[in-house]
Amino acid sequence: MNKGDLFTVDLDGKMMTVCVLGSYQEETSGEKMLILAVVNEENLLYVSAEDLDRLFSIDEYCH
Repeated sequence: MNKGDLFTVDLDGKMMTVCVLGSYQEETSGEKMLILAVVNEENLLYVSAEDLDRLFSIDEYCH
């Protein structure tokens, strides 16, 4: 799975959309771990990268 991938899972009989935010290698076991977010489809927005660039300066969010 790659960052940004969306997939649907059945959790206790309820279908939920999940997005992959990132991944990392577990230090002790070496296992690949995923960072996931549950997406509420009612709040899902489609915004172009150009529009995001105008709204947010990358310099403000980089450390």
